[in-house]
Amino acid sequence: CTMAVEISNLPSKTITLNGFAPQFTPSTNFEKLLPTTKITDTGHSACLLSDLTAHDSNWCIAATKLANTLVHVSFPTPADTNLKIGTNLQRIEAHFRQFFGNDSSAFPTARIELWESGSLIRAGNNTTVLPSGERVLILQFDAAELTDQTGAGVEVKTITISDKDLGFQGSVDTGFICFRSNSIVPDTVLLPRKIITLTAFVPLFIRTIVDTDISELPSKTITLTAYSPSFIVQGPRRISIVT
Repeated sequence: CTMAVEISNLPSKTITLNGFAPQFTPSTNFEKLLPTTKITDTGHSACLLSDLTAHDSNWCIAATKLANTLVHVSFPTPADTNLKIGTNLQRIEAHFRQFFGNDSSAFPTARIELWESGSLIRAGNNTTVLPSGERVLILQFDAAELTDQTGAGVEVKTITISDKDLGFQGSVDTGFICFRSNSIVPDTVLLPRKIITLTAFVPLFIRTIVDTDISELPSKTITLTAYSPSFIVQGPRRISIVT
């Protein structure tokens, strides 16, 4: 025979699992970008693109000790096309030296200008280039100043002004130029997964009017793989006994 036995008041449990919020900081990538195109130059006896892309003995040479010079170059787009916004996080670097035929006490000047697709963005200060050694000038800027913040349109002009005072005449050679970009690298974030095992509740020993035992009811293991789930595990309300 079959008898339906009511089992009531079995314990139930509501369990809420909270998600696991990842903590990460986007990484930064610094690139040293060299000129890919010499758009124009003036005031030189010789000026090759290769003179501007390597820090070596080859320079763009001023035509005379009275020459004012200009070099205008463009750069490749940074590999990570998301320039970091912030004051002075982007940098232009250019190297200068005095023309070998200068008077010994000449004090010519040089400056860097930041351009974007043919438009002036910012000009640095005129800075004296001393008679001995190289003068490295730095122009820092915020990527927010650019119209295209991928950096695709970045251009640089170097301007030098000769010292024309009688007996103190001198001009400037231009060498290595680079754009040191600072980009945010997109991160691929893998959200963590959590395996949680729940064991169902085993009811207490119950004896019925026909003296049939219900004991050692099997437990059930449930494995959940989820993100921030909410779920309810509920015990059984009715079971049938076959005799």
